[in-house]
Amino acid sequence: MEGVQEVDSIEEETTEPLLGEEIAPVEPMRVQPWLGPTSLLVVFCGIQLVTYLDRGVIASNGVNGSLGSEGNPGGGIQGDFQLDNFQDGLLPTIFMVGLLLASPIFASLSQTHNQMWLISIGLSIWFLATLSCGLSTGFRSIAVARAFVGVGEASFVSLAAPFIDDVAPAGQKTTWLAIFYLGIPTGVALGYIYGGLVSAALGWRAAFFTESFLMIPFIVLASLAPKTLHLRGTETVECKDSGDRMQRLEEAKEPPSTLAGRGLLQLKKAQWHAKTIWIDSKVVLSHKVYSLLLVGYVFNTALIGALAYWGPKAGRAVYPVAFEVPSHADVVFGMITVFTGIVGTLSGGLWVDYFGSSLQACLLMTAVAIGIGFFFLFAAFAVTHLGTMLSCFFFGELFIFSTGAPVNAAAMWSVPQGLRPFSMALSVVAIHLFGDVPSPPLLGLLEDILEGMYAPSIAVRITMITASFLLVPCTLFLFLAWRASYTAKDYRVSAFPHQ
Repeated sequence: MEGVQEVDSIEEETTEPLLGEEIAPVEPMRVQPWLGPTSLLVVFCGIQLVTYLDRGVIASNGVNGSLGSEGNPGGGIQGDFQLDNFQDGLLPTIFMVGLLLASPIFASLSQTHNQMWLISIGLSIWFLATLSCGLSTGFRSIAVARAFVGVGEASFVSLAAPFIDDVAPAGQKTTWLAIFYLGIPTGVALGYIYGGLVSAALGWRAAFFTESFLMIPFIVLASLAPKTLHLRGTETVECKDSGDRMQRLEEAKEPPSTLAGRGLLQLKKAQWHAKTIWIDSKVVLSHKVYSLLLVGYVFNTALIGALAYWGPKAGRAVYPVAFEVPSHADVVFGMITVFTGIVGTLSGGLWVDYFGSSLQACLLMTAVAIGIGFFFLFAAFAVTHLGTMLSCFFFGELFIFSTGAPVNAAAMWSVPQGLRPFSMALSVVAIHLFGDVPSPPLLGLLEDILEGMYAPSIAVRITMITASFLLVPCTLFLFLAWRASYTAKDYRVSAFPHQ
């Protein structure tokens, strides 16, 4: 398409080899000695771990709780606030709404503001919102708090991966991304365990109070980051209409002389960012590989959202004798998720780097792993033996988690370098809006319907087996993206041709 050709020509004129190569090296990312590449990776991994710890806490049996019944008073959020399964499933959905609305805004702001400053602002919002979760008094108050938790996390999820892609050594970019994405399964799993143990000892509110204060050191570090630390490619806009974009940006920067002028300035800035989001969306989605990849991973994220929220509860419902104590299910599923998350995520990054960090390698590895993971997760809830179920669940999660780094690397390498933050933001919006935002409440609704027809254990089995079939279209679209990548441009090669 004409628009894509124009993007390609601009990319070829503006990109240069990475620092350390013999010809036309890129200016190094200027950082303070205390915040070099390895230190930056460590800080970002810590933030990732804490944010996903919160995801596990809200889903744990101890914090989420259950409705009371005869002989069982219930407890946790669901029991204290008397939420049905649909309302309970809406809590992660509302969180995702805040995340997806704020992500493109932060990505657009990253073109005109210091990216580390934006991250520190987002983490501060996250801190206040998680603190508010512990102070909530009912469904409405905790729903508002969860929405702002998503808003606070949005700046980090849009900007962290491009930073790591910039500073990672040549030939190890997918491995570094894998180390970063270890925080997802590890954080969720530790959240299951932490939520179950803390709520049993101090109550579910204490779990939110404690996790909020874990973020304070990272807020301080992000706010103290040098102003010279910025993403490569954000100084120049690599897309169609870039001249008009920069002209509008300069107009928005004109100093106001009156109160009315200052109001007009803010209006111009808002208009500029709104039009920027629209332009960037069209350019990013014009890349066929990115679009196919995005559609495929929507289905995968829908399944992950379902497993993260309903997994421990489903295991307890199917095997009530083995998991008579709620925290036991949290611990068992948490330990499985920790181990498979660490091994799977690292192995996926190492595998791609070993065979060559390329767009094609990332897409092929992701498609194959998702296809294998489907068979194991289907079997996990189809079998009737606890040991077999846990074994299948183990291998299913192992293959699913191995795709974390490759799929995100492919999302960045299939678009121009300067649009990486927006590609990540758009990915966040799409996979959550159409993936794990609707899947928990819809599966909760399906389970409510099935419980009127079958015993609870059978209803849970049917629900989770249905969820596993989301991986079938995911595998198909990923294979289509892999085939399309052979005739598409690999922007990692274009931006860093000698790596």
